[in-house]
Amino acid sequence: MHFHHVTKSILSLSLCLAAGCASIVSGGPKTLPIVSHPDDAVCEIVDTRSGTTILKTRTPFTATLPNDAGFFQNAKYRVKISKNGYLPREVPVEAGINGWYFGNIIFGGLLGILVVDPATGAMWKIHKDSVSVTLYPDTPEGRNAMQEEERMRMAEEKEHNTPHPPMGM
Repeated sequence: MHFHHVTKSILSLSLCLAAGCASIVSGGPKTLPIVSHPDDAVCEIVDTRSGTTILKTRTPFTATLPNDAGFFQNAKYRVKISKNGYLPREVPVEAGINGWYFGNIIFGGLLGILVVDPATGAMWKIHKDSVSVTLYPDTPEGRNAMQEEERMRMAEEKEHNTPHPPMGM
């Protein structure tokens, strides 16, 4: 009985060491809902590494995108949304390091770090949950509204990326 328990423990540990941590916990392609306001716009997804269009459809749509572009290469996409009478929009979608990839330090070992997770693409993860854009009319007012939205977005990104001193200083 004791031998059976030890055997199961060794087998479980071996499985963890033989496979990548991110592959076990969160492998697989990303499901990405894409919406536009107004809807029924043309949606084109371009692989920015190759420059090729991988999908062309209409909004709303849910795309299934690989997180990787090959061994040790993250996926990089550009979602282009356009509609007659409206200004076109583009949204970058890029995979970053999957946090579970670092679980290999404890569980997956070098095999998980250097082979399994890079080969399966599980070392990468698209962190964006969805793409949602407002299309503005192709008029001077629409251009101004879109520029104002861009200014606000950039200011918000700058605020999030600016280090703040610790409280009490």
